[in-house]
Amino acid sequence: MLSIATETQTTFAPKEMRRPWTFPAHEFETGTGFIGISGNWNIPGGYNDTELAVLLMDTHFEGMPLFSTKTYSLSIEQASNLLDQFKALNPALEDIDADRSETFDIFNIIMGVLSGFNADDIGFFVERDRKKRNAEITELDFKVMRSQEKTRTAQLSDQAGAPIHWVPSPNTFENIRKQVQQRDLSAQPS
Repeated sequence: MLSIATETQTTFAPKEMRRPWTFPAHEFETGTGFIGISGNWNIPGGYNDTELAVLLMDTHFEGMPLFSTKTYSLSIEQASNLLDQFKALNPALEDIDADRSETFDIFNIIMGVLSGFNADDIGFFVERDRKKRNAEITELDFKVMRSQEKTRTAQLSDQAGAPIHWVPSPNTFENIRKQVQQRDLSAQPS
């Protein structure tokens, strides 16, 4: 059984321990110099983000499909308690709605935090994933929406001069767009 202590650590894993696709919002900020794109979170249990992510990737969350053998197992109640620890340490997560009757939302929120996404992006992903999972949006509508998002994100990525390897929430998209405009205006000769 996985047990998380109550100590906290606010630092991310050393750069050499990171896989570049694991922290896309942080990588984007580093590449552009933009601010307010990623999330910086307090991590429970005395772990750093990478250590806890690796541990959780080797954990079966009750109710989720099991694609491979896992070393640990979390019940819905244990996963919910872990989410409560994250929310207690990070008040910005309180506004993200999680269906606690199953673990998909809980897992998505925790992994969003451990990947360095901001609260808007995490909430946006969780809501979209839930709608798709619960068939509140048709597969065709989802594919059309994803295609439009990919096109818009690719255009913004080109304008920003750095890859955006996630689907930003509307708020994050607008934040990036404004910082691109501000940068471009300040680069114009007077």
